[in-house]
Amino acid sequence: MSYSRRLQERFGILAGRKALNMYDFSFSANSLSREILASDFIAMPNLAQSDIRSQILAAAENKADAGFNGLALETYNLRGRALYQHMTLPQDLVLRKLARNLRILTKVKQSNRDEIVKGLISLLREGEDYIIFKFDIKDFYPSISRDFIDQTLTTDSRFPAASYSVWRSFSAEMQAKGIRGLPPGLSISATLSEYILRDFDKKILNLPGVYFYARYVDDMVILTTKAVDRPAFTSCVSSSLPSGLQLNPQKSRSLPIQRTTRANPAPVDGEFDFLGYKFTISQKHRNENRYVRNVTVDIASKKVSKIKTKVALSLSSYTRDLDFASLEDRFKVITGNYHVYDYDKNMRRNVGIFYNYRLVDSSNAQGLHELDAFTSKMLLSRSGRICSRLSSSLSKDQRKRLLKYSFRSSFQFKTHYHFNANELTQLVRCWKYV
Repeated sequence: MSYSRRLQERFGILAGRKALNMYDFSFSANSLSREILASDFIAMPNLAQSDIRSQILAAAENKADAGFNGLALETYNLRGRALYQHMTLPQDLVLRKLARNLRILTKVKQSNRDEIVKGLISLLREGEDYIIFKFDIKDFYPSISRDFIDQTLTTDSRFPAASYSVWRSFSAEMQAKGIRGLPPGLSISATLSEYILRDFDKKILNLPGVYFYARYVDDMVILTTKAVDRPAFTSCVSSSLPSGLQLNPQKSRSLPIQRTTRANPAPVDGEFDFLGYKFTISQKHRNENRYVRNVTVDIASKKVSKIKTKVALSLSSYTRDLDFASLEDRFKVITGNYHVYDYDKNMRRNVGIFYNYRLVDSSNAQGLHELDAFTSKMLLSRSGRICSRLSSSLSKDQRKRLLKYSFRSSFQFKTHYHFNANELTQLVRCWKYV
């Protein structure tokens, strides 16, 4: 290593330490004020008034000092599981600050979905034989042991006493409310879960035979050499999980990709779903001077089913209110692309059929075609509860207008529509919990 490189590394470390020393880990009104987001001003317009803001910050500082006695959480149900959100801003500010303190100390963060999938595709295309392990952690957030979190935090000498006190108070309130593990829906839960899984991630990545490992919340995929013993490896992964967590046997599998070489790459070696995508892997074939595999990336079957449900719910809503303008706008939202504004980061985020599944191979994928075929069938059929009602309420011209909205076309041409926040809220209401 060169002398200049050693100097860069040395002063880089020193600069990092200096920045860490300058960071305010306290729960003072001043440090808590930095946790106020742009979206808070939208949800609470009077927060712009300095006296109101001072009251909120004073309440948050008192909450951090006195503890979460009577933590106010709103609970709602999403597809059979409970999700939580804060009902008061002061307690939210305290837990945001706790999460930030933890991230600053440990640099924990959630993985990037697109980067994971790109890296996975690249390795799946290699001509080597390998085994794919697909694991899912059962009942993730509720199964995380708060005692294990507590033990981990107490052994981390860097963690400030004030932050630990806030954690203990929050944990005690979870216990008093009968909430298992960590409450899904709160940002602090995501940060704490990433924190306690750091050692697990390192251990799996360093297991013999592993050359790719990715975890996104509770969903994992691992590529190993063909020499790995599958039952023994699965057992090792399971036993390495932190206290309270276990693999979901219904959603865990291993898939060997090591069949004989064919001149024609069409036969499929295997397929699996991960992070909303479906990966189909062909048998290896020779390409010039090396062996490779073709990999087709499609929309996962469960995601296709959810999109179909949105189409059906939109049509069902129309049969009740006969509001064609809203129905057409819903078709634009479902089939196309649009942007939502992230007030907290002061930026626009593109979402929709292309931006949600940008890595899909549209020339070979069947998901987009299947969605278009389903939509056409719903609009043209006269049988079934929804379709029979549509046949008498939609005119021929209205059907033609709806049939022009195509998933495949919107994906290929990145068709974009514009809606304001209030319009989007109203349009998606009929499928909000799908």
